[in-house]
Amino acid sequence: MAEEDTEERGGTFSDEPVVEIDEWSDEPERTQTEASRHETPARKTPTPGRVDETPKAKKSKTGIWIFISVVLAIALIAAIITGGFRGGDKEPTTGQAVGDGTVPGAGQAIPAPPGIDDDAVKGEENAPVTIIEFSDFQCPFCARFFEDTLPNIEGNYIEEGKVRLVYRDFPLNIHPGAQKAAEAAECAKDQGKFWEMHDKLFENSESLSLASLKQYAGKLGLDQGKFDECLDSGEKEEEVMKDFQDGSRSGVSGTPTFFINGQMIVGAQPYEVFEQAIEAALAA
Repeated sequence: MAEEDTEERGGTFSDEPVVEIDEWSDEPERTQTEASRHETPARKTPTPGRVDETPKAKKSKTGIWIFISVVLAIALIAAIITGGFRGGDKEPTTGQAVGDGTVPGAGQAIPAPPGIDDDAVKGEENAPVTIIEFSDFQCPFCARFFEDTLPNIEGNYIEEGKVRLVYRDFPLNIHPGAQKAAEAAECAKDQGKFWEMHDKLFENSESLSLASLKQYAGKLGLDQGKFDECLDSGEKEEEVMKDFQDGSRSGVSGTPTFFINGQMIVGAQPYEVFEQAIEAALAA
C-alpha cells in the first residue's frame, strides 16, 4: 500500500504527471507601451475648496499603507506555507498525485478494487474487514492518519480481530524521499520488521535521506549489511512500482487512499468516518 500524497510522486517516477493543488489566476500582461512609457506629469491647477495635505499628513498616510502592505504580504506567505487559503474549518486531507483528478468519493464503490498482493498485513488473516491503504511515507496527510486515526482503528478493531490492515506503496513524485523510504520498508519486511520500519519512517517523515534510512535500520536491529545492500541495489523498486500501478488502476490519485472491503475513502478523514465504514462492512 503506498503521502501521501503523492502531497498532495516525490522524485519517484519522473514521467508521471503531477496534479498541483494550488490554483493560480492569470494576470493580464502589461503592454510594452504601458510598461516603458514615461510621461511628465502635468502641472496641477488648484481646485477651489480643496485643502492640500501637509507633509506630515502625507507621511502618516504613507506609513499606514506600508503597514497594510506588510500585513498582507505576511498573510500571503503564511497561506503559501500552510497550503493556501481555506474556507471555514475544512482542511485538505490528501496529497495529490497523478491522474485526471476524477476520483470516486468517500465510501463509493469502484469497478476494480485492488488486491492485497504480497504486501505487509497487520491483523488476523481471517478478519471480516480488510482495509487496504495506499500511502506515502513523506506525505503529511498520511502522517496525520498514522498519528491521529490509526491508533483508534488498531485498538478498537485490529486488536479485536475484526479488521486487518494492508499497507501498499504509493510514493508521490512531489516527495523526493518517498520512493527510497518505501523501498526501505520493503527491505525491512525481508527481515520481519516492516511495521517497525513503517512506524519509524512516519515518526521521522521529514528526515528520509539514504543515510537516515540506514540509521533507522540499525536502530531497529536489522542486519545492516543486508539492509544496505537491499536498499542500494534498488531491488525493491519494481515492487514499489507495482503497488503504484495497481493503485492507479483502481482510481488512486492521491495519498492516503483507503479501500474498506472495496469501498474507497480518500484522505486523512476523521476516525468517525472510518468507524462508520467499518461498522457498515461488519454489518453487511
